[in-house]
Amino acid sequence: MQIIKYLTAVVFLCLLGYTSSVWAQQCNNSSLNIDLGAGSRSSNTDSIANLNYSCQANAQPTYYTLCLFAGEGTPPATGLVPRRLTNYNNGYLNYNLYSNTARTNIIGPPPTGGGYPVYTWKILVPGAWQQPMFSIPIYTRLNSIPAGTDSGGYQAQLANNQIRYSWSNSGYPSSCLSGNTGISNLYIGVTATAPSGCSMTITSASNMDFGTTTSLTNALNSSSAIQLECPSNTQWQLGLSNGVNAVGTTRRMRNQSNYVTYELYQDTARTKRWGNTANSDTYTGTGGANTIVVPVYGRVPAQNNVPAGAYNDTITVTLSY
Repeated sequence: MQIIKYLTAVVFLCLLGYTSSVWAQQCNNSSLNIDLGAGSRSSNTDSIANLNYSCQANAQPTYYTLCLFAGEGTPPATGLVPRRLTNYNNGYLNYNLYSNTARTNIIGPPPTGGGYPVYTWKILVPGAWQQPMFSIPIYTRLNSIPAGTDSGGYQAQLANNQIRYSWSNSGYPSSCLSGNTGISNLYIGVTATAPSGCSMTITSASNMDFGTTTSLTNALNSSSAIQLECPSNTQWQLGLSNGVNAVGTTRRMRNQSNYVTYELYQDTARTKRWGNTANSDTYTGTGGANTIVVPVYGRVPAQNNVPAGAYNDTITVTLSY
């Protein structure tokens, strides 16, 4: 019995020593949640997320070469260009993860990057079993948000992600995939927000041209258009001011001290006057997936004794939502 106890103790101590030695040379990390923030409908939104991790040495200084790999994530896209987030209501935002500040090197999937440049870096951990914390930047880009995209929160989950590493006590390994290697699996969650509201672009509304005429004994008609973009299901109203030369609600074009009256309408029959009073004489609509083009119908009514000259006015367009 005494011999058996002694042999058991020796085997147990050897196993502990072996386990401790292997455990020492490894890297660990926690899950990473990346918030891309509120996107823009006119430009890309860039940010930086920092991945924190630790690597432990053995008794001697330990040199590490590490690589980061990230999966495609859900919802699926065509390859990694682009990665996508979803609102789980058939709405998507495009984004990606990069290894450089110029955001040209996409972080590819394990085990070797899927043809993309491998995100590789090196660290030195002092000996004596130290396990310091480190941080590596992940450069992100949320693409500009297309017209008609639903506002609100979007998300994606990237499950097939890894930090791969190789270590040595004599110098930095040439690759994270050769020599004494290890793998630390990583979960990455990504979120972003598509802003509410609309963006407006005036196409030809600033120049409604009634042409040239020798007389205003007959009415002149013209039309123009306002182009706008709004997320799906966003209610909006489009208002037109009375202009800078108006008397009350009568719109007028001016040439020095002379005036020509005119009017703007929402319909081709020119019976529904277009004003700027919410829920009264504004043009109303709902956002959608495509750019919205709203026609503006103008009329110069017949009028007498109008001196010759070029007449003009300026209208302010207001988009409310």
